Amino acid sequence: MYITMLFVYYILARNEEWRMKIEVPDIYEAYMKDTPMFIPGEPGGKIFQSLFGWIKPKAMGIFTAYVVSLVLAMSVAAGVRNYTVSQLPVVSEKDMTLLSVFPREEWELKELYDTLNSSARVKPLLEEIQPNLAYIFPGDYFLTAIVTDEDRRFSDDIIERFPEVIEWHEHKFRGGLGKFFKIFYNFVSTLGNLETDYDVERFVFVRVTDPLGTPVPQEYLFATGMRRRAVLIVDVDSYSEEIITVIQPSGSHKWGTMPMPTF
Repeated sequence: MYITMLFVYYILARNEEWRMKIEVPDIYEAYMKDTPMFIPGEPGGKIFQSLFGWIKPKAMGIFTAYVVSLVLAMSVAAGVRNYTVSQLPVVSEKDMTLLSVFPREEWELKELYDTLNSSARVKPLLEEIQPNLAYIFPGDYFLTAIVTDEDRRFSDDIIERFPEVIEWHEHKFRGGLGKFFKIFYNFVSTLGNLETDYDVERFVFVRVTDPLGTPVPQEYLFATGMRRRAVLIVDVDSYSEEIITVIQPSGSHKWGTMPMPTF
């Protein structure tokens, strides 16, 4: 969509130039001679001429440039994604794949998962739901909604320990660019003076299936086209090994059931 938008805006700009030359032909043509279209020196125009200028008519050259740009952009994006997936620090534990968003020792993750898997509150749910992927976040991590596909959900215990996880609501967007950026003011103001808490770990269990609903093996957990649905959220005290909260996500958020992007 971004590549398409760039070319659409180029065509729109050319259409506006055409209309201006009709309205004030002499004045606007003189203005065009002294003013570059987008960037001084017009490097984009020179690159187009060197690569696609030989294609006639020009509209066909522009279409060819669009197709080539689209293919290159998608290829680079797919390559970056594949490289990123290959570097993920995943830890396998029986039928579960563990992925911590912050660097953690493998034995720590396995120990925490064993704590959950032996809990009378959690084990029956895991056996019933059968997730195959678990993201591990610090207890106050506020971007878990991207994975859970619903609004931020924190227990009273977590809110009492880390009130900053809900303070962003005080800066809701009420119109105007300045007020919009106030949404991020509280987060930016905490940088460097508040530490992320690792005493509480949040496990977000995800069930990854193919388009037919069949659970996939580990090598396909992050493949494109797979369905990833958060099915269980568990907060655990990493020191006392106490299960603090067990939440079953609703699958609904402020935009309904439309999936959020998962990275």
